[in-house]
Amino acid sequence: IDMSTGGELVVLNSILEQGPKSVNGRVIGYALEGFEHDYNIIELKNNLIYLDRIGKNQLLATPQSSDNKTTILRYQNTIIGKDQNTTPNEDIFFSNRSDMGLPQYPFFSNAFCQRMSNCSLQLENF
Repeated sequence: IDMSTGGELVVLNSILEQGPKSVNGRVIGYALEGFEHDYNIIELKNNLIYLDRIGKNQLLATPQSSDNKTTILRYQNTIIGKDQNTTPNEDIFFSNRSDMGLPQYPFFSNAFCQRMSNCSLQLENF
């Protein structure tokens, strides 16, 4: 997800996947080209986030400057994999898929598709 100039970013009840061959280690880039909006907020809630990329992963990349006024709300996300900038919050972290009892990439467990109609994910019998 690229929100190059900030704004309102809301990601709720979603599955985000950073595949092992992804070139960019950033899953979400936010305002990395500066701020063009008066209202800047990031809300990540109740998502399943796979950081399967080989190498460093960064779930949320924001400007280093502390001058910005961005509200970041992160809670109830399940993050599988290593995030180089993990900060204490209300997310749940697993080092890898096997620590959570899930099949290896690119498979998802059947439990994730049971709630979706027309699920096109690759499944394994879990």
